[in-house]
Amino acid sequence: MVGGTVNKFRCWNNHTGNCLDFFDEHSFNFGFIQKDDIFRPALTVFPNNFNGFVSKNETKRFTLEIIADGFKMKNYQTFEVAWNGEWSDNLDKMSKNLQITEI
Repeated sequence: MVGGTVNKFRCWNNHTGNCLDFFDEHSFNFGFIQKDDIFRPALTVFPNNFNGFVSKNETKRFTLEIIADGFKMKNYQTFEVAWNGEWSDNLDKMSKNLQITEI
Protein backbone atom coordinates (compact mmCIF):
# COMPACT_ATOMS: atom_id res chain seq x y z
CA MET A 1 0.00 0.00 0.00
CA VAL A 2 1.23 3.47 -0.82
CA GLY A 3 0.20 6.21 1.62
CA GLY A 4 -0.63 9.74 0.52
CA THR A 5 -2.01 10.95 -2.76
CA VAL A 6 -0.11 9.37 -5.59
CA ASN A 7 -0.27 11.27 -8.86
CA LYS A 8 1.69 8.81 -10.95
CA PHE A 9 2.98 5.29 -10.42
CA ARG A 10 5.50 3.56 -12.65
CA CYS A 11 6.29 -0.12 -12.57
CA TRP A 12 9.48 -1.18 -14.31
CA ASN A 13 10.67 -4.71 -14.90
CA ASN A 14 14.41 -4.53 -15.45
CA HIS A 15 13.96 -0.82 -16.26
CA THR A 16 12.19 -1.39 -19.59
CA GLY A 17 9.89 1.60 -19.02
CA ASN A 18 6.62 -0.35 -18.68
CA CYS A 19 4.36 1.80 -16.53
CA LEU A 20 0.90 2.26 -15.09
CA ASP A 21 -0.52 5.66 -14.17
CA PHE A 22 -2.95 6.33 -11.31
CA PHE A 23 -4.35 9.72 -10.42
CA ASP A 24 -5.51 10.74 -6.93
CA GLU A 25 -5.12 7.23 -5.52
CA HIS A 26 -3.93 6.25 -2.05
CA SER A 27 -3.18 2.64 -2.93
CA PHE A 28 -2.63 0.61 -6.06
CA ASN A 29 -3.06 -2.90 -7.39
CA PHE A 30 0.41 -4.43 -7.72
CA GLY A 31 -0.75 -7.48 -9.67
CA PHE A 32 -2.88 -10.63 -9.63
CA ILE A 33 -3.01 -14.37 -10.26
CA GLN A 34 -5.78 -16.16 -12.02
CA LYS A 35 -6.33 -19.62 -10.55
CA ASP A 36 -3.49 -21.98 -11.57
CA ASP A 37 -1.91 -19.33 -13.79
CA ILE A 38 0.95 -16.82 -13.58
CA PHE A 39 1.41 -13.65 -11.53
CA ARG A 40 0.63 -10.70 -13.77
CA PRO A 41 1.74 -7.22 -12.71
CA ALA A 42 -1.00 -4.62 -13.05
CA LEU A 43 0.13 -2.74 -16.15
CA THR A 44 -1.98 -1.18 -18.86
CA VAL A 45 0.33 -2.26 -21.69
CA PHE A 46 2.45 -5.40 -22.14
CA PRO A 47 4.96 -5.04 -24.99
CA ASN A 48 5.80 -8.17 -26.98
CA ASN A 49 9.20 -8.47 -25.26
CA PHE A 50 7.78 -8.06 -21.71
CA ASN A 51 9.48 -10.48 -19.34
CA GLY A 52 7.67 -9.59 -16.11
CA PHE A 53 5.18 -12.43 -15.68
CA VAL A 54 6.07 -14.72 -12.78
CA SER A 55 5.45 -18.39 -13.59
CA LYS A 56 5.54 -21.45 -11.35
CA ASN A 57 8.77 -21.67 -9.28
CA GLU A 58 10.00 -18.28 -10.49
CA THR A 59 11.12 -15.18 -8.65
CA LYS A 60 11.35 -11.73 -10.24
CA ARG A 61 12.13 -8.25 -8.96
CA PHE A 62 10.17 -5.10 -9.76
CA THR A 63 11.38 -1.55 -9.17
CA LEU A 64 8.76 1.07 -8.36
CA GLU A 65 8.99 4.83 -8.62
CA ILE A 66 6.32 7.07 -7.14
CA ILE A 67 5.97 10.53 -8.68
CA ALA A 68 3.72 13.08 -6.96
CA ASP A 69 3.45 16.85 -6.60
CA GLY A 70 5.70 18.02 -3.76
CA PHE A 71 7.25 14.58 -3.31
CA LYS A 72 10.51 13.14 -4.58
CA MET A 73 11.67 9.60 -3.87
CA LYS A 74 15.22 9.35 -2.59
CA ASN A 75 15.43 5.72 -3.65
CA TYR A 76 13.28 3.49 -5.79
CA GLN A 77 11.42 0.70 -4.03
CA THR A 78 12.24 -2.84 -5.13
CA PHE A 79 9.91 -5.77 -4.54
CA GLU A 80 10.62 -9.44 -5.10
CA VAL A 81 7.70 -11.63 -6.24
CA ALA A 82 8.05 -15.39 -5.71
CA TRP A 83 5.34 -17.79 -6.90
CA ASN A 84 5.51 -21.56 -6.31
CA GLY A 85 2.64 -22.22 -8.71
CA GLU A 86 0.31 -23.69 -6.09
CA TRP A 87 -3.18 -22.22 -5.82
CA SER A 88 -5.20 -22.34 -2.61
CA ASP A 89 -8.52 -20.83 -1.57
CA ASN A 90 -7.06 -20.70 1.95
CA LEU A 91 -5.52 -17.23 2.38
CA ASP A 92 -2.91 -18.43 4.92
CA LYS A 93 -1.64 -21.06 2.45
CA MET A 94 -1.84 -18.64 -0.45
CA SER A 95 0.29 -16.07 1.40
CA LYS A 96 3.03 -18.72 1.50
CA ASN A 97 2.56 -19.70 -2.14
CA LEU A 98 2.83 -16.13 -3.46
CA GLN A 99 5.28 -13.99 -1.55
CA ILE A 100 5.91 -10.30 -2.23
CA THR A 101 8.83 -8.92 -0.26
CA GLU A 102 10.27 -5.41 -0.23
CA ILE A 103 14.04 -5.59 -0.82
